[in-house]
Amino acid sequence: MNGWDRPWLARAMVLILVTATTTSGAFAQKNKRVLKPVPALTRVESSRNDWTVSLEYTITDSLNHFSVDGFPVRELRANVPLLPDTGISTARPQRLTGAIVLKNGRRFDDREIINNLPCLTSVASWRVRDFVLSEARLDAQISVSSYETRINEELAVARQWPNAPWSAQLATCLEPQPFIESNETGIKRLVQMWTRGKPKKAKPYVLAKYLASKVIASVRLSESRYSLTHPFALDERLKKRGNISMVLPLVHGAAWAAKNKTTNRYDLACLLTAVYRAAGIPARLVIGVDVVEATTTDTLPLHAWVEFFLPYPHKPDVPVTNDDGEWIPVDIYRQVLFSSQPPDINQRWQFFGHNEESDDLAPLSFHWLTPGGPVESAAPTETWIVRWSSIPQWKLAANFRISVTSTANDGSDR
Repeated sequence: MNGWDRPWLARAMVLILVTATTTSGAFAQKNKRVLKPVPALTRVESSRNDWTVSLEYTITDSLNHFSVDGFPVRELRANVPLLPDTGISTARPQRLTGAIVLKNGRRFDDREIINNLPCLTSVASWRVRDFVLSEARLDAQISVSSYETRINEELAVARQWPNAPWSAQLATCLEPQPFIESNETGIKRLVQMWTRGKPKKAKPYVLAKYLASKVIASVRLSESRYSLTHPFALDERLKKRGNISMVLPLVHGAAWAAKNKTTNRYDLACLLTAVYRAAGIPARLVIGVDVVEATTTDTLPLHAWVEFFLPYPHKPDVPVTNDDGEWIPVDIYRQVLFSSQPPDINQRWQFFGHNEESDDLAPLSFHWLTPGGPVESAAPTETWIVRWSSIPQWKLAANFRISVTSTANDGSDR
């Protein structure tokens, strides 16, 4: 056998052979799309939690560049990501509310929804034109339902690579993005070394689990995860701009983590996402609120995890869309806390697909920088999940707050 990692591949083949006899009839018709495939991932309905996440982001001309009354602005936009359903959650876009509120009390509720952004993201955008800015605040409320998850590894392991291209939307989950540098030499070198240059010799689920085990084994976890001055303190392109007076996540990115072998929880998720993409697995970073942590900390209670796309049996030559598979959540940080050494890939992991704590997570974004402009041109208030744009490059002060409340589950929008 010319396998690129004989011991693990041999074990994986044993698992595949064992599970093949129990695979459902969904796989019986070769080369035909299955109308109602059996999902490998299920949500535990009894664990459902309905959350409303409130975002309050205020910017001020604290240095009074022009006068105490502020300075003229031709146009101001505030963009907030709108996520589709994730592996652990159901989106509630019809419950989205928000507005830009100026210091004089003027309120602007009208919004535009921008679709077809990278990683299947949409954006809600509020806009104000021709006014004097001394202070502006975005108030937005996002609703989401979260669940515990369970994985049927017999089904998951049996899934094959599709004999068809990824759709244009799914292909964006293979491309590099800020802090997920899947095309960086160090990331590609790791994937080349771990897979002997042949990642698709293993089936998608087995490959994803194997790569997660390699990432866990190759880095050391650090809990340095906040910056007092800037969310991306080591990124010089952003460090030079503006003054953000709040505590935000400290994100170095996947390339930094691969080079330094040290990560915090955010870098760890960035690294695994980049490794998956470099190996040809569509993957996305998910950033959300840790509701349990929100009750015990004064800093932003943010968590980050990874989801990879596991395709259903698919008709050849027809592009694979988001409807032709499922997103499998991997909480790589909690998996490391649960077991500092990677478990055997032939056993169920506590936070790979299976997750008994995901009902207390409220997903917010697939990007550290909400789509809407290049990193190089980002003003300080354009960074992180909520993105202000069209602001003159003055030094502004900003304050960002997140709160989470449990909302009644009346079933009206399910």
